[in-house]
Amino acid sequence: TCIFKYRGRNENEKDFIDWPTKNGMKKFLPKHHSAVIIGFSPDKVFLNDPYGLVQEVEREKFEQLFEKMGKQSLYIK
Repeated sequence: TCIFKYRGRNENEKDFIDWPTKNGMKKFLPKHHSAVIIGFSPDKVFLNDPYGLVQEVEREKFEQLFEKMGKQSLYIK
């Protein structure tokens, strides 16, 4: 199981705040949202959203969001 955080559709750079961590300053979105990756294909990522929805995201879009959010994730074995 992999859980990752992503931002909503209507936020922009001014919505992020700087947050000090032991690894330096990170950008943080107070309105962040998390989802569980439940599967993927070559062109899609399938997410279980905490709102009870299963969503399909274009893999390219997912990778852009993942990169923009600092590749924050949690892996549970």
